[in-house]
Amino acid sequence: PTPPARQGHPAPPGAGDTRPPEPAPSLVVRYPDGQEVPQASLREALRAAVRSKAEVILRDQYPYVFQVDEPLSVSSGAVTIRAAAGARPILTVELKGNQPFLQTTAEGGLTLEGLTFRVRYVGKANSPPVIRAAGKLTITSCAFTTSGRRSGSQAIEASGLSADLSGCWFENFERALVLKTHPRSKAHLEQCLAIAPGSPPRGWVITASPSDSHKGGGRLELNHCTFVAAGLLEERGFPPRAPLVVEIQHTVVRSKALLQWTSPAGVALPKPLRWSGRHNRYHVDGASWVLTTNPKSRAGDSGEPTDLDSWKARVTQEDESDDEPVRFPADRAKPAPSHRPEDFALEGDFGVDPKRLGPLAKAAGE
Repeated sequence: PTPPARQGHPAPPGAGDTRPPEPAPSLVVRYPDGQEVPQASLREALRAAVRSKAEVILRDQYPYVFQVDEPLSVSSGAVTIRAAAGARPILTVELKGNQPFLQTTAEGGLTLEGLTFRVRYVGKANSPPVIRAAGKLTITSCAFTTSGRRSGSQAIEASGLSADLSGCWFENFERALVLKTHPRSKAHLEQCLAIAPGSPPRGWVITASPSDSHKGGGRLELNHCTFVAAGLLEERGFPPRAPLVVEIQHTVVRSKALLQWTSPAGVALPKPLRWSGRHNRYHVDGASWVLTTNPKSRAGDSGEPTDLDSWKARVTQEDESDDEPVRFPADRAKPAPSHRPEDFALEGDFGVDPKRLGPLAKAAGE
């Protein structure tokens, strides 16, 4: 006979009842044949996935908390870490040393999908990137947020052949992306949003410099992005014979300047700049669109651009772009502790589409 139920407890199953299904494990490795094996930690999951060309799947929406003493590393092979269908896992990362949370060597590849990284800086340590990738890097529909109080904060450092970011959101980092380039490297950002900390904002969205083993070159592509910062791109140490090539389309920038040029000793700002733009909106409210380290240079001197017309004269190409003032919905709202993607949407074919941004977009598309 079935024993009676106790007060406050469900009745035990009877002869014709079935037990409710066990909850799915929150962290698993999914192998190519579809088998899923639960894992005790993300570090163990990465090791298992790299050995077997498997994926790491996160199901839980509750925060995973990581106190970083040493980074999680991918030294060879490629690994994917992604949210399960319909899930929006949150990774709370405490950086308290000089090491990143995730890192790869040149032989290691990393793909991230549908994850939220909430970053805290502990103590007086330096500000390492959350991710340091020397190999192929692909990040889709992820969000990176921090408080904005740490000077020098940076989300991603990429020095491999390929960095491909789409549908990503960066909030309160002084550098969203740090690139160390070489002649065949390419970084591509599409449908990305970066909001720098402070009012007025401080920091540059992207910093690029030649890698230690090369002398310049590389390519940066920006498409349907929205950026609010002190400046868009800081170039450090590119020689005129091997410049960084920039292609930017349908992108909104609100900043004090577009470009900061830190040159090798004695090297002037190149003419023309290897910059190809189309259908962009630049709200630049500083005296010059380009800042240089040349002590003799002032806004308007040496052909440095101070408006859209003089910018067009200085770059390889800039077509169908405008310098109309940019007003976001966020400007009309009361200050909030965090923003939503729709706070930075504009009408027309400019900038990021909120429906394609961050983990919510991935979860909705499953």
